[in-house]
This record gives sequence, C-alpha cells and structure tokens, in this order.
Amino acid sequence: MSSFIKAYYQMETFDDNFKTIKKTRVRRARSFVANFIKNVYTLMSGNSYSGYNSAGVVTALPVNNWYHVISRGLEYSSGGIQCGTGTQAVALTDYTLISPISHGTDAGEFEAYGTWVTLPTIITSGTQEASFGIEAIFHNNSGGSITVQEIGLYTTINVSFLMLRDLVSGGQIVNDGEWLKVKYTIKTTV
Repeated sequence: MSSFIKAYYQMETFDDNFKTIKKTRVRRARSFVANFIKNVYTLMSGNSYSGYNSAGVVTALPVNNWYHVISRGLEYSSGGIQCGTGTQAVALTDYTLISPISHGTDAGEFEAYGTWVTLPTIITSGTQEASFGIEAIFHNNSGGSITVQEIGLYTTINVSFLMLRDLVSGGQIVNDGEWLKVKYTIKTTV
C-alpha cells in the first residue's frame, strides 16, 4: 500500500437562518503549491527556507511555528481560507489568489468571519485514514451577487504564504445576504 496526503474542498451557501441553499460535492484539491513544501521543510528540518509571500516578495520562512498559523479570528481577513474571482490556471509557483475578494461590505466584497481548524479524525480499522478540516465563513452583504472562482489557504502571522490554490469548477454564486462556508480537508491514508 502507498501513503498519500490529499486535500479536498467543499462549499456551502446558506441563508440567515442557516438553511442550506446549495452544497457542492466534495472535490479533490489538486493544488498544493511550492510554499506548502517549503513550509513543511522548515517545520521538519529546523532550517529556514525562502518562499514568496502573498505580496510576491521573497521572504525567509522562519523555523518557528508562528508563521505556520492557519486559524484566524473575525478581525483578520488576510490569512486562513480566502476566496477570489480569478480564473487563471493554478501554477506550482503561485503565491497569491489571482483576484482576491476584499473584506468589507462594498460591491464585490465579503465579510470574512474567520478560519478555524477542526480536531483530527483517526480511523485505525478498515480505511485506516487520518484527517482534519479547515473551515471559513464569509457573508455577502455587498448589495449584489459574487461568483467565487478560486479559493486558497494561507498560513500567516505577520506575513502570509499561500499553501493551496484551487479553481472552483463552474464558480460558486453567493447572492446578496447569503453566507458561504468553505471547507478544506487534509487527509492521509495507509
């Protein structure tokens, strides 16, 4: 048998009463970018390595865990899971979403309500897999609909680094007043 690390994502829109409007199927994420490997390397080797931060600036990835934080509170809109409208193909060297959706309530903006990491699930019989989720909530209070075409996952504290970027097949329409939940699942099997 072979072990694999895979990522999956799912998107769900719901109304103010938390009634599901549309839930996508779970899709395979195929977009670990180079910064992901560089971050894992710094964690496992104890050595620093340089990567492109979200501004496109070459920055040393420090050896401490502070730069590997994904969970972000309500007040922080540039880390964790982010959404965008870009449709350019994913490249290994991507360091940011092509067209990120800004945080706010103006036209074309989402209110970001944080990113959190769920507890791991470990299955030791049958499929023998381990996984954890990373989830984020967004609210469209912009006055119009927004079509999410790309999603990404950033680690951050003072500087953000893109770890995953995926194109959303067919786009995910989020109408004014609707909420969007984006969930990445990181899974390994034996």
